[in-house]
Amino acid sequence: MQFSGAETQLVYDFLDLSEEEQEVWLSRLKVTSPSQYAQLLPFYHCDTQPLLSQIWSDGAQSFIASQPFEPNTTLDKYRLGEEIGRGGMGVVYRAYRDDSTFEQELAIKCIHPSLYPIIGRNSLFKEAQMLARLSHPCIAKVFDGGISDGCVYIVMEYVDGCTLGKQIATQPTSHKARLSLFVSICSAIEHAHRHQMIHGDIKPDNILIDRDGQAKIIDFNLTQKLECYPSPDSDDGVLAYSERYASPEQKRGEYLTQQTDVYALGKLLAFLLTADGKKPNQELALVIAKATEEEADNRYVTVNQLRNDVIHVMNKKPISVKQDNWLYQLRCLVRRRPIPLFLSTVLVVSAFVFSLVLVNKNQQLYSEKQASEELVMHLTQLMFHGKETYDHPVSFEVMLDLSRRQILANPHVSDDVKQKLIVAMMVPHPSTSKNEK
Repeated sequence: MQFSGAETQLVYDFLDLSEEEQEVWLSRLKVTSPSQYAQLLPFYHCDTQPLLSQIWSDGAQSFIASQPFEPNTTLDKYRLGEEIGRGGMGVVYRAYRDDSTFEQELAIKCIHPSLYPIIGRNSLFKEAQMLARLSHPCIAKVFDGGISDGCVYIVMEYVDGCTLGKQIATQPTSHKARLSLFVSICSAIEHAHRHQMIHGDIKPDNILIDRDGQAKIIDFNLTQKLECYPSPDSDDGVLAYSERYASPEQKRGEYLTQQTDVYALGKLLAFLLTADGKKPNQELALVIAKATEEEADNRYVTVNQLRNDVIHVMNKKPISVKQDNWLYQLRCLVRRRPIPLFLSTVLVVSAFVFSLVLVNKNQQLYSEKQASEELVMHLTQLMFHGKETYDHPVSFEVMLDLSRRQILANPHVSDDVKQKLIVAMMVPHPSTSKNEK
């Protein structure tokens, strides 16, 4: 069933009435306008949500197929230029201030009129007002809004650039630059979450890159707070998501949460890292897998956790997914501080070797000291006993021989010292030389 503009408004007015008022209105139309009576009768006592969904779908298709406003059309104090984009929520025009007070280039988004009965003009303005409170360099600023010729419009910052998808496809970008860009996008989404705003439709086409390479996030999902979010398996409801980046719970028509954006950001990270045919490293693959878990409870709790893990990968620090693996943490430390860690290792090893040498030297000195004391004691005993044996005096050669035997039998004397002492004892004694003469 297709609805024209007048017929759509008639059905909206009818469905806004209570059951008693509908009955009274039908009674009047049966007499005054049988054609309208026949048109509205099928909607009496029917489920309004599928009906509104069908009306919105028909109206949105008509809105997309047509051009709501011609160039140079004036909306209040703004003059529209050429169309620069369109999507499921509306059409975006380049625009300028037209009140002779300021010269300002802007972008104006005209919302589909078919959304008004489902969301409500007040809800649209409330969502737009919440967007206007966001102040982040990576979020396109919302300045104003209003109604002109029955059309709700939102005045936004004009971004002179291209979409993220086009940027990646046409301009070579380093791996580090892509991760830095992703971190800035996460920071913007985190800012929106702090202000109770869920984006609900994060994808490359909703991220603009300006001439300075700065990301600008646009097209927040204004239907995110509908109580009756549609199921993708039915034709009912407002299908305001992108198939590739939507989380499982979003496809099931459940209420959007921060984990919905976490999932989309995980998919966006995968797009950034695989757009050139390469595969992400093990750490980033784990981060993507964590962010895109099927169950929302298994994902990162906040965008901040996701952003921190990506920053840790960039800085070669351990990620939260593997924080209990001490070998992995050690590898991260080696990669992060190779030169200081190498120098520290050399210093520790050198100190250990020096300590071993010092201990060994001390033991050697102690043994030599003990051997010297034993030799002195031995010589003292020889001289003492030599004096007591006057009847049979001990010759010098005998004393040297006994000393040599004592030295060779002493375990505390090193081989070098033994050799030197034996050589010294083999030198002829002066008294011996005289006797021989």
